Amino acid sequence: QLVPADPDQGSSLAVSPVERILLGALTETERRFRLLSDNTPSLIWVSDAEGVRGFLNRAWSDFLGRDMDDHPDRWEDHVHPADLPGYLQLLESLIADPRTAQAEYRLRNRDGHDRWFFELILPRRAPDGTFLGLIASATDVTSLKEAEQLLASANEHLEQEVARRTAQ
Repeated sequence: QLVPADPDQGSSLAVSPVERILLGALTETERRFRLLSDNTPSLIWVSDAEGVRGFLNRAWSDFLGRDMDDHPDRWEDHVHPADLPGYLQLLESLIADPRTAQAEYRLRNRDGHDRWFFELILPRRAPDGTFLGLIASATDVTSLKEAEQLLASANEHLEQEVARRTAQ
């Protein structure tokens, strides 16, 4: 049995009670995803099966200092030039052979500073297994990279000092 459309929704189509429940559940799922993705510090993106990014969360816009809703395809402009070819090659391989992957690369923020990100990339699939695209979450790991560099520098200095004292 069809129920007349809800005049508050502005639609003239009749909707069955089951469809109304399903639409409500779908709307709630979308609302939850938006709430989580827009309030996490991680940079989240979603692409279609060709690799075209159709969604970037609010953290992307905050990090880059520009609204990415209108141009999610411009994300590449912010990847460090030395990292971009390898990163694009990884994405192409994931489109050709969908699987889980990880990447580390640098992005230039709104202040013009490069920050290191660690990204987990996952394939999205339909219930029948059809590849739908990719979804990823990137975390700023710049502090860890800086700590690694300090540790490497300290180790090098220590090795030089040991070599000097051994020579003495």
